[in-house]
Amino acid sequence: MKGNDAMQYQGIKITVITGFLGAGKTTAIQYMLSQVPQGETWAVLVNEFGDVGIDACLVRGENVQIKQVPGGCLCCTTSAAFSAGLNELIKLANPDRILIEPTGIGHPDQIVKQLQAPYYHGVLEIGASCCLVDARNLSNPRYLGHPAFFDQINMADVLIATKQDTYDEFDETRFVDFAKQFEPAKAVIGFSQHGVVDMTWLDAKPIHLHSSEPHSHHDHDHDHDHDHDHDHDHQANNALTSQPLLGVTCFQKCDRELNSLGWVMDDSYVFDRATLEKLSHFLRAESGFWRAKGLFKTSDNESIQLNVTVTEDTILTSEVYKGSRFECLFDTGVVVNSLKKRIHDHLF
Repeated sequence: MKGNDAMQYQGIKITVITGFLGAGKTTAIQYMLSQVPQGETWAVLVNEFGDVGIDACLVRGENVQIKQVPGGCLCCTTSAAFSAGLNELIKLANPDRILIEPTGIGHPDQIVKQLQAPYYHGVLEIGASCCLVDARNLSNPRYLGHPAFFDQINMADVLIATKQDTYDEFDETRFVDFAKQFEPAKAVIGFSQHGVVDMTWLDAKPIHLHSSEPHSHHDHDHDHDHDHDHDHDHQANNALTSQPLLGVTCFQKCDRELNSLGWVMDDSYVFDRATLEKLSHFLRAESGFWRAKGLFKTSDNESIQLNVTVTEDTILTSEVYKGSRFECLFDTGVVVNSLKKRIHDHLF
Protein backbone atom coordinates (compact mmCIF):
# COMPACT_ATOMS: atom_id res chain seq x y z
CA MET A 1 0.00 0.00 0.00
CA LYS A 2 1.40 3.38 -0.99
CA GLY A 3 0.69 6.58 0.90
CA ASN A 4 -2.25 7.61 -1.28
CA ASP A 5 -3.78 4.15 -0.97
CA ALA A 6 -3.54 4.28 2.81
CA MET A 7 -5.65 7.44 2.78
CA GLN A 8 -8.24 5.88 0.48
CA TYR A 9 -8.55 2.55 2.28
CA GLN A 10 -8.87 2.74 6.04
CA GLY A 11 -10.09 0.68 8.97
CA ILE A 12 -10.54 -2.64 7.15
CA LYS A 13 -11.05 -5.32 9.78
CA ILE A 14 -8.81 -8.37 9.41
CA THR A 15 -9.65 -11.77 10.87
CA VAL A 16 -7.18 -14.64 10.43
CA ILE A 17 -8.88 -18.06 10.52
CA THR A 18 -6.31 -20.79 11.14
CA GLY A 19 -6.66 -24.49 11.79
CA PHE A 20 -4.67 -27.59 10.99
CA LEU A 21 -5.54 -29.84 8.08
CA GLY A 22 -9.17 -30.99 8.28
CA ALA A 23 -10.16 -28.72 11.18
CA GLY A 24 -13.18 -27.33 9.33
CA LYS A 25 -12.00 -23.84 8.33
CA THR A 26 -13.85 -23.70 5.02
CA THR A 27 -17.15 -24.77 6.58
CA ALA A 28 -16.84 -22.18 9.33
CA ILE A 29 -15.91 -19.43 6.88
CA GLN A 30 -18.88 -20.31 4.70
CA TYR A 31 -21.14 -19.86 7.73
CA MET A 32 -19.49 -16.53 8.58
CA LEU A 33 -20.16 -15.29 5.07
CA SER A 34 -23.83 -16.15 5.47
CA GLN A 35 -23.91 -13.77 8.43
CA VAL A 36 -22.41 -10.66 6.81
CA PRO A 37 -24.25 -7.65 8.27
CA GLN A 38 -26.53 -5.86 5.87
CA GLY A 39 -24.77 -3.05 4.05
CA GLU A 40 -21.27 -4.48 4.61
CA THR A 41 -18.91 -5.98 2.03
CA TRP A 42 -16.55 -8.74 3.10
CA ALA A 43 -13.66 -10.42 1.33
CA VAL A 44 -11.78 -13.69 1.74
CA LEU A 45 -8.13 -14.42 0.98
CA VAL A 46 -7.58 -18.17 0.65
CA ASN A 47 -4.05 -19.57 0.71
CA GLU A 48 -4.02 -23.31 -0.07
CA PHE A 49 -1.02 -25.62 0.03
CA GLY A 50 -1.61 -27.21 -3.35
CA ASP A 51 -2.16 -25.67 -6.77
CA VAL A 52 -5.62 -26.99 -7.64
CA GLY A 53 -7.58 -24.44 -5.61
CA ILE A 54 -10.74 -26.04 -4.21
CA ASP A 55 -11.55 -23.88 -1.17
CA ALA A 56 -12.03 -20.75 -3.28
CA CYS A 57 -14.70 -22.63 -5.26
CA LEU A 58 -16.54 -23.63 -2.07
CA VAL A 59 -16.47 -20.28 -0.29
CA ARG A 60 -19.03 -17.74 -1.48
CA GLY A 61 -21.62 -15.27 -0.29
CA GLU A 62 -23.49 -12.09 -1.15
CA ASN A 63 -21.35 -8.95 -1.20
CA VAL A 64 -18.26 -11.12 -0.84
CA GLN A 65 -15.08 -11.00 -2.90
CA ILE A 66 -12.86 -14.10 -3.01
CA LYS A 67 -9.17 -14.15 -3.86
CA GLN A 68 -7.12 -17.32 -3.98
CA VAL A 69 -3.36 -17.60 -3.55
CA PRO A 70 -2.63 -21.24 -4.40
CA GLY A 71 0.57 -23.09 -3.71
CA GLY A 72 0.94 -21.95 -0.10
CA CYS A 73 3.28 -23.65 2.33
CA LEU A 74 5.13 -23.02 5.58
CA CYS A 75 6.96 -20.08 4.03
CA CYS A 76 4.75 -18.90 1.18
CA THR A 77 2.35 -16.89 3.33
CA THR A 78 5.02 -14.20 3.44
CA SER A 79 5.61 -14.33 -0.30
CA ALA A 80 4.98 -11.55 -2.78
CA ALA A 81 1.92 -13.45 -3.99
CA PHE A 82 0.31 -13.20 -0.57
CA SER A 83 0.83 -9.43 -0.41
CA ALA A 84 -0.30 -8.99 -4.00
CA GLY A 85 -3.48 -10.97 -3.33
CA LEU A 86 -4.26 -8.98 -0.21
CA ASN A 87 -3.62 -5.66 -1.96
CA GLU A 88 -5.81 -6.71 -4.88
CA LEU A 89 -8.69 -7.52 -2.53
CA ILE A 90 -8.33 -4.17 -0.78
CA LYS A 91 -8.34 -2.20 -4.01
CA LEU A 92 -11.03 -4.26 -5.71
CA ALA A 93 -13.56 -4.42 -2.90
CA ASN A 94 -12.49 -1.90 -0.23
CA PRO A 95 -14.26 -4.31 2.15
CA ASP A 96 -15.40 -3.79 5.71
CA ARG A 97 -13.72 -7.05 6.73
CA ILE A 98 -11.26 -9.51 5.21
CA LEU A 99 -11.11 -13.12 6.37
CA ILE A 100 -7.73 -14.74 5.75
CA GLU A 101 -7.68 -18.53 5.51
CA PRO A 102 -4.05 -19.74 5.46
CA THR A 103 -3.03 -23.20 4.41
CA GLY A 104 -3.57 -25.85 7.09
CA ILE A 105 0.17 -26.05 7.77
CA GLY A 106 0.72 -22.30 7.76
CA HIS A 107 2.33 -20.35 10.60
CA PRO A 108 0.04 -17.46 11.60
CA ASP A 109 2.72 -15.43 13.38
CA GLN A 110 4.30 -14.77 9.97
CA ILE A 111 0.97 -13.62 8.58
CA VAL A 112 0.29 -11.26 11.48
CA LYS A 113 3.77 -9.77 11.22
CA GLN A 114 3.18 -9.04 7.56
CA LEU A 115 -0.20 -7.47 8.30
CA GLN A 116 1.51 -5.18 10.83
CA ALA A 117 3.92 -3.80 8.22
CA PRO A 118 4.12 0.01 8.17
CA TYR A 119 2.40 0.36 4.80
CA TYR A 120 -0.74 -1.24 6.26
CA HIS A 121 -0.93 1.10 9.24
CA GLY A 122 -4.32 2.76 9.23
CA VAL A 123 -5.47 0.57 6.36
CA LEU A 124 -5.93 -2.63 8.33
CA GLU A 125 -7.49 -3.09 11.74
CA ILE A 126 -6.15 -6.46 12.86
CA GLY A 127 -8.62 -8.32 15.02
CA ALA A 128 -8.60 -11.59 16.91
CA SER A 129 -6.95 -14.61 15.32
CA CYS A 130 -9.28 -17.62 15.41
CA CYS A 131 -7.91 -21.17 15.46
CA LEU A 132 -10.16 -24.16 14.78
CA VAL A 133 -9.28 -27.53 16.27
CA ASP A 134 -10.79 -30.97 15.88
CA ALA A 135 -10.58 -32.03 19.54
CA ARG A 136 -10.40 -35.70 18.60
CA ASN A 137 -6.88 -35.06 17.27
CA LEU A 138 -5.58 -33.97 20.67
CA SER A 139 -4.76 -37.63 21.32
CA ASN A 140 -3.08 -38.21 17.94
CA PRO A 141 0.76 -38.06 18.03
CA ARG A 142 0.86 -37.08 14.34
CA TYR A 143 -0.92 -33.83 15.16
CA LEU A 144 0.70 -33.20 18.54
CA GLY A 145 4.11 -33.69 16.96
CA HIS A 146 3.61 -31.25 14.10
CA PRO A 147 5.02 -27.76 14.77
CA ALA A 148 2.37 -25.96 12.71
CA PHE A 149 -0.39 -27.55 14.81
CA PHE A 150 0.88 -25.87 17.97
CA ASP A 151 2.02 -22.65 16.29
CA GLN A 152 -1.57 -22.03 15.19
CA ILE A 153 -2.95 -22.76 18.64
CA ASN A 154 -0.28 -20.67 20.37
CA MET A 155 -1.04 -17.60 18.28
CA ALA A 156 -4.83 -17.87 18.55
CA ASP A 157 -6.84 -15.34 20.49
CA VAL A 158 -9.97 -17.43 19.96
CA LEU A 159 -9.71 -21.22 20.19
CA ILE A 160 -12.68 -23.18 18.83
CA ALA A 161 -13.28 -26.93 18.93
CA THR A 162 -15.19 -27.70 15.75
CA LYS A 163 -17.37 -30.74 14.98
CA GLN A 164 -18.68 -30.88 18.55
CA ASP A 165 -21.47 -33.19 17.40
CA THR A 166 -18.82 -35.92 16.91
CA TYR A 167 -17.34 -35.62 20.42
CA ASP A 168 -17.98 -37.58 23.56
CA GLU A 169 -17.77 -36.08 27.03
CA PHE A 170 -14.09 -36.97 27.34
CA ASP A 171 -13.25 -35.11 24.09
CA GLU A 172 -14.96 -31.97 25.35
CA THR A 173 -13.34 -32.06 28.78
CA ARG A 174 -9.90 -32.72 27.32
CA PHE A 175 -10.25 -29.78 24.93
CA VAL A 176 -11.26 -27.34 27.69
CA ASP A 177 -8.41 -28.50 29.95
CA PHE A 178 -5.98 -28.26 27.06
CA ALA A 179 -7.16 -24.77 26.07
CA LYS A 180 -6.85 -23.44 29.62
CA GLN A 181 -3.12 -24.26 29.73
CA PHE A 182 -2.07 -21.35 27.56
CA GLU A 183 -0.63 -18.05 28.75
CA PRO A 184 -1.81 -15.45 28.14
CA ALA A 185 -5.28 -16.92 28.45
CA LYS A 186 -7.35 -17.19 25.29
CA ALA A 187 -9.93 -14.46 24.83
CA VAL A 188 -12.49 -17.12 23.89
CA ILE A 189 -12.61 -20.90 24.31
CA GLY A 190 -15.62 -22.24 22.46
CA PHE A 191 -17.29 -25.08 20.58
CA SER A 192 -18.84 -25.24 17.13
CA GLN A 193 -21.07 -27.64 15.23
CA HIS A 194 -21.46 -27.75 11.44
CA GLY A 195 -19.38 -24.59 11.09
CA VAL A 196 -21.75 -22.44 13.15
CA VAL A 197 -19.82 -19.97 15.31
CA ASP A 198 -20.74 -17.05 17.52
CA MET A 199 -20.05 -14.06 15.27
CA THR A 200 -19.13 -11.88 18.25
CA TRP A 201 -15.99 -14.03 18.61
CA LEU A 202 -14.56 -12.32 15.50
CA ASP A 203 -14.39 -9.07 17.44
CA ALA A 204 -12.77 -10.49 20.56
CA LYS A 205 -9.81 -8.53 21.88
CA PRO A 206 -6.51 -9.70 20.36
CA ILE A 207 -3.99 -10.88 22.93
CA HIS A 208 -0.98 -11.56 20.69
CA LEU A 209 -0.86 -8.54 18.40
CA HIS A 210 2.15 -6.85 19.89
CA SER A 211 4.01 -10.03 20.79
CA SER A 212 7.10 -10.76 18.73
CA GLU A 213 6.91 -14.44 19.61
CA PRO A 214 3.97 -16.71 20.41
CA HIS A 215 3.57 -17.66 24.06
CA SER A 216 2.62 -21.03 25.36
CA HIS A 217 2.78 -23.02 28.55
CA HIS A 218 1.80 -26.60 27.87
CA ASP A 219 3.20 -29.99 28.65
CA HIS A 220 3.71 -31.36 25.14
CA ASP A 221 7.12 -31.77 23.59
CA HIS A 222 7.31 -30.86 19.94
CA ASP A 223 9.88 -29.55 17.51
CA HIS A 224 9.75 -25.87 16.58
CA ASP A 225 12.81 -25.92 14.36
CA HIS A 226 11.39 -24.38 11.21
CA ASP A 227 13.44 -24.21 8.05
CA HIS A 228 11.93 -21.83 5.54
CA ASP A 229 14.36 -22.60 2.72
CA HIS A 230 12.00 -25.18 1.29
CA ASP A 231 12.71 -26.92 -1.97
CA HIS A 232 9.50 -27.26 -3.91
CA ASP A 233 8.90 -29.65 -6.74
CA HIS A 234 5.99 -28.08 -8.58
CA GLN A 235 4.85 -30.19 -11.52
CA ALA A 236 1.78 -29.81 -13.69
CA ASN A 237 1.31 -32.66 -16.12
CA ASN A 238 -1.19 -35.21 -17.30
CA ALA A 239 1.30 -37.94 -18.17
CA LEU A 240 0.11 -40.35 -15.51
CA THR A 241 0.06 -43.33 -17.85
CA SER A 242 1.57 -44.22 -21.19
CA GLN A 243 -1.68 -42.87 -22.69
CA PRO A 244 -2.32 -39.41 -21.16
CA LEU A 245 -5.96 -38.51 -20.70
CA LEU A 246 -7.25 -35.56 -22.68
CA GLY A 247 -8.86 -32.89 -20.54
CA VAL A 248 -7.00 -33.98 -17.38
CA THR A 249 -4.18 -32.04 -15.75
CA CYS A 250 -2.25 -33.40 -12.79
CA PHE A 251 -0.53 -31.17 -10.24
CA GLN A 252 2.22 -32.48 -8.01
CA LYS A 253 3.97 -30.54 -5.27
CA CYS A 254 6.58 -31.82 -2.85
CA ASP A 255 7.57 -29.87 0.25
CA ARG A 256 9.86 -31.05 3.03
CA GLU A 257 6.83 -31.71 5.23
CA LEU A 258 3.98 -32.43 2.82
CA ASN A 259 3.17 -33.81 -0.63
CA SER A 260 0.22 -32.66 -2.70
CA LEU A 261 -1.37 -34.51 -5.61
CA GLY A 262 -4.16 -32.87 -7.56
CA TRP A 263 -6.26 -33.39 -10.66
CA VAL A 264 -8.34 -30.93 -12.70
CA MET A 265 -10.75 -32.50 -15.18
CA ASP A 266 -12.92 -30.89 -17.83
CA ASP A 267 -16.68 -31.34 -18.23
CA SER A 268 -16.34 -34.54 -20.27
CA TYR A 269 -15.52 -36.51 -17.10
CA VAL A 270 -18.34 -37.61 -14.81
CA PHE A 271 -18.18 -39.60 -11.56
CA ASP A 272 -20.58 -41.55 -9.35
CA ARG A 273 -20.91 -41.76 -5.59
CA ALA A 274 -19.79 -45.41 -5.43
CA THR A 275 -16.47 -44.53 -7.09
CA LEU A 276 -15.89 -41.69 -4.66
CA GLU A 277 -16.75 -43.87 -1.66
CA LYS A 278 -14.14 -46.40 -2.75
CA LEU A 279 -11.62 -43.62 -3.26
CA SER A 280 -12.33 -42.27 0.21
CA HIS A 281 -11.85 -45.66 1.86
CA PHE A 282 -8.63 -46.19 -0.08
CA LEU A 283 -7.19 -42.83 1.00
CA ARG A 284 -7.97 -43.26 4.70
CA ALA A 285 -6.27 -46.66 4.70
CA GLU A 286 -3.07 -45.25 3.17
CA SER A 287 -0.12 -44.62 5.46
CA GLY A 288 0.83 -40.96 5.62
CA PHE A 289 -2.56 -39.63 4.52
CA TRP A 290 -3.64 -36.25 5.92
CA ARG A 291 -6.65 -34.94 4.02
CA ALA A 292 -8.39 -34.76 0.64
CA LYS A 293 -10.99 -32.54 -0.98
CA GLY A 294 -12.80 -32.78 -4.26
CA LEU A 295 -15.57 -31.38 -6.43
CA PHE A 296 -16.88 -33.92 -8.93
CA LYS A 297 -19.39 -33.59 -11.74
CA THR A 298 -21.93 -36.46 -11.84
CA SER A 299 -23.85 -38.00 -14.71
CA ASP A 300 -27.14 -36.54 -13.46
CA ASN A 301 -25.83 -32.98 -13.96
CA GLU A 302 -25.06 -32.42 -10.30
CA SER A 303 -21.82 -32.07 -8.41
CA ILE A 304 -20.53 -33.94 -5.38
CA GLN A 305 -18.28 -32.55 -2.67
CA LEU A 306 -15.82 -35.05 -1.22
CA ASN A 307 -14.10 -34.21 2.06
CA VAL A 308 -11.82 -36.79 3.66
CA THR A 309 -9.75 -36.46 6.83
CA VAL A 310 -7.99 -38.88 9.14
CA THR A 311 -11.09 -39.06 11.36
CA GLU A 312 -13.98 -38.92 8.88
CA ASP A 313 -15.22 -38.57 5.34
CA THR A 314 -18.27 -36.84 3.90
CA ILE A 315 -19.80 -37.02 0.44
CA LEU A 316 -22.44 -34.36 -0.25
CA THR A 317 -24.53 -33.45 -3.27
CA SER A 318 -23.75 -29.88 -4.24
CA GLU A 319 -24.58 -27.19 -6.73
CA VAL A 320 -23.14 -27.74 -10.17
CA TYR A 321 -19.54 -26.70 -10.69
CA LYS A 322 -17.76 -26.47 -14.00
CA GLY A 323 -15.55 -29.51 -14.46
CA SER A 324 -14.14 -31.56 -11.59
CA ARG A 325 -11.13 -31.15 -9.33
CA PHE A 326 -9.52 -33.18 -6.58
CA GLU A 327 -6.55 -32.81 -4.27
CA CYS A 328 -4.99 -34.91 -1.51
CA LEU A 329 -2.18 -34.32 0.96
CA PHE A 330 0.30 -36.89 2.28
CA ASP A 331 3.48 -37.07 4.34
CA THR A 332 6.71 -36.64 2.43
CA GLY A 333 7.72 -40.24 3.15
CA VAL A 334 5.08 -41.52 0.73
CA VAL A 335 6.28 -42.84 -2.64
CA VAL A 336 4.49 -40.24 -4.74
CA ASN A 337 4.65 -41.81 -8.20
CA SER A 338 3.21 -45.11 -7.00
CA LEU A 339 0.49 -43.35 -5.02
CA LYS A 340 -0.35 -41.11 -7.94
CA LYS A 341 -0.87 -44.12 -10.19
CA ARG A 342 -3.14 -45.86 -7.64
CA ILE A 343 -5.30 -42.76 -7.10
CA HIS A 344 -5.47 -42.29 -10.87
CA ASP A 345 -6.73 -45.86 -11.23
CA HIS A 346 -9.48 -45.20 -8.67
CA LEU A 347 -10.57 -42.03 -10.45
CA PHE A 348 -10.44 -43.20 -14.05
